[in-house]
Amino acid sequence: MSSHRSGGDSHRRRHRRQSSARDAPRPPSPAEILQEIQTLLRELQTHSSAYTDQYNYHVREVKRLQIMLQSALEERSLMSDSAAAVQATRQGRMIDQAEIHAKRLQLEKEIESLEWSIGYYENASASMQRLWQAVETEIRRLQQEIENLRSPRA
Repeated sequence: MSSHRSGGDSHRRRHRRQSSARDAPRPPSPAEILQEIQTLLRELQTHSSAYTDQYNYHVREVKRLQIMLQSALEERSLMSDSAAAVQATRQGRMIDQAEIHAKRLQLEKEIESLEWSIGYYENASASMQRLWQAVETEIRRLQQEIENLRSPRA
C-alpha cells in the first residue's frame, strides 16, 4: 500500500508542475501598461513639485543670506579704527581696542559662515534644478508613451 501511495504523490506533483507551466505569467495588457505608466507619471509629478518647492526655498535662502552678507560687509567696513573712534566719541566713551578686535573677529567668522552657507544653498539649488530637469524629461517621455498607447495603431 505504501508504494502505491508514493506513486500517487508523484503523479500529483507532476500534475501540479504542468498546471503551473500553463499558468506562466502572461505579458501585461495595454490597459495594465497604461495604468502602470499613469501611476508612475503621478509619482514623478509629485517629485517634480517637491523639487520645485525645494529649489524655490534654496533660491530664497540664498537671497536672504546675501542680504545678511552685504550687511555684515558694510558693518566690517565701518569697523576701521577711525570709524570706531568716531563712534566712541559720539557715544562719549573711550576706544577699547580689545573690544574692537573681538567684534572684528566675530564679524569675520559671521562673514565666513554666511559665505559658506550661500555656497551650500547655491549648490543645493543647482542639484534640485538638475533633479527637476531629469524628472521633467521623464514625465514628457511617459506622457508620450501614454499618448502612443492611447492612439489607434495604423
